[in-house]
Amino acid sequence: LPTALCITKLRNTETSSEINADAWMMQILRSTRTEPEFIGIQKNVRDGYELEGPNDWARTTLDLGSTVIPLNTTDDNTEDDDDNLLSSFRGCKIDLFALDREACCQDVQDTLKKLQE
Repeated sequence: LPTALCITKLRNTETSSEINADAWMMQILRSTRTEPEFIGIQKNVRDGYELEGPNDWARTTLDLGSTVIPLNTTDDNTEDDDDNLLSSFRGCKIDLFALDREACCQDVQDTLKKLQE
């Protein structure tokens, strides 16, 4: 079976309050009035967010009460490998993303400028 990350609760790092995954998703959907396309996971503050999606994880969150994210693993992973992979996500940052064509083009331009400097 494929390994998946199952998120049932999230902690707001600014307020230290916890929220259930389905309540978090409802807040996002109400405040943005759009369904995010990607979920981003940042395991290390030096690295950027790894985007997962697009898939129906938002609907799954509301149906199951938890966010389920398939992880890239191989068939020859042992159960210990999978357990270590899953535990490496404890305490990671999660954010939601929707891609905007104009913003992506601007980001490419900004990145190219930085690389030229």
